[in-house]
Amino acid sequence: MRGYASMCVFTAHFINPIYPHWSHGFWAQNGMADDWSLPIIRLLYSGKPCVLVFYVLSGFSISLKPLRLARQGQNNKEAYNALFTTLVSSTFRRALRLYLPCLALMLIILLLIFLGCYDHAVAMAEVCLGCTYNWPFQGGIIPVPLVFESRMKQILHLNRYFWRWSDILNARVRVRDMPYAVQLWSIPVELKCSFIAWLAVLGLAKTRPSIRISVLVAICTQLFARQNEHPALFIFGVILAELFLIRIQEPQRMPVATQNSKARTLPICKNHTEASQRKNFESRWRKLTDTVMFVFGLHLLSYPRVGGSTALGWSLLFRLGSLFTDLPVDPHKERYQNMFTCTGAMLVVYAVSQSPVFLQRMFHTPLAKYLGKISFAVYCVHSSLFSLVGFPSVVFWWRVGAGYNVGVALSFIMLLVLTVCAADIFYRAVDEPSVRLAKWLENKCTETALDDSAFKDGRKG
Repeated sequence: MRGYASMCVFTAHFINPIYPHWSHGFWAQNGMADDWSLPIIRLLYSGKPCVLVFYVLSGFSISLKPLRLARQGQNNKEAYNALFTTLVSSTFRRALRLYLPCLALMLIILLLIFLGCYDHAVAMAEVCLGCTYNWPFQGGIIPVPLVFESRMKQILHLNRYFWRWSDILNARVRVRDMPYAVQLWSIPVELKCSFIAWLAVLGLAKTRPSIRISVLVAICTQLFARQNEHPALFIFGVILAELFLIRIQEPQRMPVATQNSKARTLPICKNHTEASQRKNFESRWRKLTDTVMFVFGLHLLSYPRVGGSTALGWSLLFRLGSLFTDLPVDPHKERYQNMFTCTGAMLVVYAVSQSPVFLQRMFHTPLAKYLGKISFAVYCVHSSLFSLVGFPSVVFWWRVGAGYNVGVALSFIMLLVLTVCAADIFYRAVDEPSVRLAKWLENKCTETALDDSAFKDGRKG
């Protein structure tokens, strides 16, 4: 799922500047009907909803092992020691895991600026003059860094933005806070929400599972009601991890056919055929409910950025949503996107997590696994490739007479191949070594702490 979502983010950042009218809902722009604006289909080029799915998945993945140890601690107290060690290790390495690849990316961009590779991108956007005369597309300009004649000024400029961007306590991390890589606005949010999720797991580690889930639901609801959507999504991911552990730890209820068995785990059936029919009915009903929930979640995720109050499939939901928020109803400036898209992200991930085979099959293909492996690398490198190669290539195809849509399609295919190749290299050369470096630093710091403790104990003796 993470791999597919990263490709949707890639598509969104390429398509939105070229086809800005696709951000409108179907029938929302004076009745205009573009098939690409239909619900669910528009998710193919919707970036922010996919980032919200990232957050739910991250909350699930980072809390799964700690929650498993917390559940084991109810019967084995040694598991709490392992839980403490796991949380300490994860907390120590999390910032390094997220920030080291980003820092490496920015240093690569800085080197490309020194080599003059960004001169054409800056000239196209004209960010130095603050105008848009050279921008050839209908949509907004994709921010690119200022280029200075002095290398020291360039380094100081990068340092200033990196310092501002890396602040996880910044209440509103904006895209313009990091022109060197605009898509990285979500990384400090991810770090902050990871700490919040681990704090919730730590505080509720010794409570009963039912109490833990109830408190987590209350925390998630409060965060969501207070419009802290990103932490709420992480906490919801923690809830899904708890439900997942409950489901896999439940004993498999199988009918007992022996005459001497007194304990039966299924209701008494007249024969094996009746039990089989009941099982098939439950399986079909489960598939139906999971599918309906999944599709409805996709529909909520595809809430349009503009025109949601009048778009196809959204007029009624828009009015219902106004009953649960204190935001003013403004059909021209949509204020309800986060409410619907966050709910959709929760439903989609929940439906997939509750469907062990049926819905998860599409996310366990070799392609899905490979895209998931390089998803973070794709997220890192694609924006720079757009500025350096993607958008200039669109203009090139237009100039040779390829036509508007054909030129965009040719550039998209070329850029897709280039991005996957660059992401694979970045994953092997930067992402994986960053993980190993974080683990190595943790081991070195831990060994140093143990050596210092042993030295002090020996000196006292």
